[in-house]
Parts: sequence; structure tokens; C-alpha cells
Amino acid sequence: MKSNSEYRYEIYRKLIHLFSTVIPVLYSLTSRDFMLMFIGFGTVLMILLDILKAYTYTFETLYTKVLGGILRDDEKDFKRNLFTGGTYYAIGIFLTVLIFPEEVAVFSILLMIWCDTMAALIGKRFGKTKLSGNKTLEGSFAFVATGIILVFVLQYVYPEINFYKAGFITVIIAAAFEQLSFIRLNDNLSIPVFSGFVFVIINNFI
Repeated sequence: MKSNSEYRYEIYRKLIHLFSTVIPVLYSLTSRDFMLMFIGFGTVLMILLDILKAYTYTFETLYTKVLGGILRDDEKDFKRNLFTGGTYYAIGIFLTVLIFPEEVAVFSILLMIWCDTMAALIGKRFGKTKLSGNKTLEGSFAFVATGIILVFVLQYVYPEINFYKAGFITVIIAAAFEQLSFIRLNDNLSIPVFSGFVFVIINNFI
């Protein structure tokens, strides 16, 4: 289990993730073109900020002072790891909206936001059974349980789509995928895109 201070910063990071629930909600109320423009602008801005903090001393100092407390250790080496988890997060959301229909994108983004968040918080606080890397069985259970709730919620929001058919299986496969520590892509990028493809394949071909 992490120390109280480390876990507190983890909570801060995940609260930011949970706040981004506004993105799929906004998508359901607007249009794909608007969301691509909105998220695309944010993604480009975050990439530019990452470049500035890596190669501009003044901005690096300011960035570290303001956001250094919530950065993971590997994210603090700005030149070696150019992008932060937040930037991968934005890229993952943009690609998901770009590739998939609205209902699939909303499901995949919410799955990343809520399932990955609950897996991290529960796993790091209560996880005892190690599976791979720093992932735990308890975290995976939290991932699946949260995903099941999302399936019921989205079945209500999008009654024309049979979320029961593909949603539950997608959640389980995504939870297993999240355990693959040898996957080099950041979870914030890989999980929503992977989940979207799994959902589409199951929904259309099975």
C-alpha cells in the first residue's frame, strides 16, 4: 500500500480524471465535429505545453512549481518522457471520438475514466494480490464492477444500442488487457481505443 502522501496525490490525479466525465456528457449533447474540434484543440495545447516544459527552462520551472506535486516520478524527467499521462489521456480521447460512433466512443471513454480510476484507487489502497507489474486482483475486480455499472447506465442512455450484448464482455477483456504490463503504450491511450475496437467487433460480428 502506498504512503498517505503518495496516495493523496494519486487521489488528486484521479479526481482530475473523473472531472473529465464532462467530455462524454458534452459529446452526447453536441456533435462529433464539435467534439473533435474541442478535444483536438486541447490535445494540441497539451502537446505544446509538454514541448515547452522539456526545452524551456523558465516554463519547466513554472510547470514544476504548479503541477510537479501530482506528476508521477517517471513524468518528472521531461526530456526522457516528453508526454505526461494527461497528454496521452487527451490523445486517447481524441482518437476514440475520431474512430468510433458516438455511443461506442462515450462507453470507451467512460470506461477509461471510471474503470481505470477505480482500479487504481482500490488496487493501490487495498490491493494485496499482485498480478502483473503494479496491478492487483483487487484493482481488476474494481475495474469490472465499475464497468458493469456503466453498461447498465449506458443501456438506459442509449436504449437503441444493445449494450448488454457487447458491453459486459468488453469490460472483462479490457480489465484483462489493463493487466498486460508488457504493453508499452500508456493506459490512457490504449484502453479507450482498445475497448472501442473490442466493442465494435463483438457487437457486429458475434
